Amino acid sequence: MNKADSAQLISIYGIGGTLSARIIKYRNRLGGFISTVQLKEVYGLDSTVINELVKKSFIEENFHPKRLDINLASEKELAAHPYVKYALAKAITAYRFQHGHFTSIDDLTNIAIIDDTTFEKIKPYLSLNH
Repeated sequence: MNKADSAQLISIYGIGGTLSARIIKYRNRLGGFISTVQLKEVYGLDSTVINELVKKSFIEENFHPKRLDINLASEKELAAHPYVKYALAKAITAYRFQHGHFTSIDDLTNIAIIDDTTFEKIKPYLSLNH
């Protein structure tokens, strides 16, 4: 699923040029799919198409998504990720400015606007360089 090009996606029943472009664009913004459940987040994909896509594709077991370094990424880079958005990106960079570099990804839980659900969702897409 993370390596499929638009021709491969179009070969799946229910996916045309527009949907294949949307899937690829979302996958790129995300950093790669780590779960087939994430296909529900792609605008315009209905459950029938998702089921076909799941039947005919897979996510490699050892797949590691592209990660954003929370100590180096700019507010704009963080905000470009579908799970981070602007308010959270601003909070992350403000926390980093006030407290210095993060020493652990878990330090994000000190930011008031990050609840457990959000943290678990974004955690696989973050890295740490200190």
